[in-house]
Amino acid sequence: MIFNVYHEKTEQLVHYLTHNTENRQELGNLVRCTFKNHELTFQFLSEPDYSNDNVYHIIIKMYAFPSQLHEDPYFFLNKVDEYRDILEMGYPNNVEAEYDIILNNIDLSKKWILLWSYGENVFSRVGFNEWYKNSQMQKLSILTNKTNFFIDNIECSDIYSVNDFGFNFNLKTAFTQDIYMWNVTAGVRWAYEFKNIFKNLIPEYQFCLALRNPKPHRLEFFKQLDSLNNPHIYLSQYELLFKQNSGKPISTFPELTWDGYRDEINKLKNVHWNLIDDENDDFANLDAVGNRDISRFEFDYYFRILPRAKVQILEETMTLQQDYKIPQFLSEKTYILLLANVPFISTHHYPFDVIKKIILDIDYPYYDEIKEIDSSRTKLKEFVQKFSENFDEMYPPIVEYTNKVHEALLYKLKNNNSLLESIIGNN
Repeated sequence: MIFNVYHEKTEQLVHYLTHNTENRQELGNLVRCTFKNHELTFQFLSEPDYSNDNVYHIIIKMYAFPSQLHEDPYFFLNKVDEYRDILEMGYPNNVEAEYDIILNNIDLSKKWILLWSYGENVFSRVGFNEWYKNSQMQKLSILTNKTNFFIDNIECSDIYSVNDFGFNFNLKTAFTQDIYMWNVTAGVRWAYEFKNIFKNLIPEYQFCLALRNPKPHRLEFFKQLDSLNNPHIYLSQYELLFKQNSGKPISTFPELTWDGYRDEINKLKNVHWNLIDDENDDFANLDAVGNRDISRFEFDYYFRILPRAKVQILEETMTLQQDYKIPQFLSEKTYILLLANVPFISTHHYPFDVIKKIILDIDYPYYDEIKEIDSSRTKLKEFVQKFSENFDEMYPPIVEYTNKVHEALLYKLKNNNSLLESIIGNN
């Protein structure tokens, strides 16, 4: 089985594609290996080669259209006139343009694999009631049906299907590749290393809620938990983005400003700022030690946040959405907790639905209580206070849950290759 990969060969990319294979050999721009008794060859090419109809052709979103301006010398579409403009547009303005450049420049009669997990929800930027008349969603539908389209957006609703709103989508999942993607973008392997530290800690607090990007409902969560004046809860807001964006509106919520949001945080006596520098202490400047030079995720999270509490309060990316009709995804926020084996509750039930679907079919012990937060966000405050008052009784069930999911996740990472299992299983 042969795969033409239209990206520059790197160690990261080789592991992303071929993890858990056997007899791996690298010969220049070739990688040969075996997986479940199948011989595989990965060819890293700079131009499409359609001479063999049995070959699979691979494009990987995070290398094809990276979030910053970057030339991948092997990605053939970077020679198309519109390519640089697409990179400069930035997400989410470039989403439809990316679909266009692919649809207009590849032979869809061939066997294509598009690996489109990149830490975003491709279904959230257009209201589901508008999909049927939206060109962006129409093009996404074409891609998912004309190619082997792998994405980390997972259908989990018991009521709705992604195909209920006007278009048909054929979505595939490459779970282990998703973890390797997060390892490249957020260094989640460090969470696995941290688990040996966390299990020996005696955290000062019962709960910790640490937030980074400002959103209206996150401010409301802070206000609710702050009002409890509970000495067992640690609240933290990351500061760096506020310094970088002072004087600007918050782009995703233009009715709010970064400075106004900061002022609201400062009114809360129990919220701590996670400062990246100190004007009185140069040695405290985290930028000087490259806190996020090789990752979009800040390294200080492992030292300043995770050790604080026995239970982290997970606030995932898509929790603002309450209707829960479209697919969802897990970000590094969840995977760090699972890899570090840190018990957690959540401000929304969907992370537990995705975990149940792709990692381990197991119920979260307080799922019903978490689900109530969807319709009434004051329920988070009530649940945390109840948990705090009955901590010795309520803590062990989430420890057991986290242990089981952690072990299931590690088993998949050490034994599976989701992409290859899917492709080989369909041949």
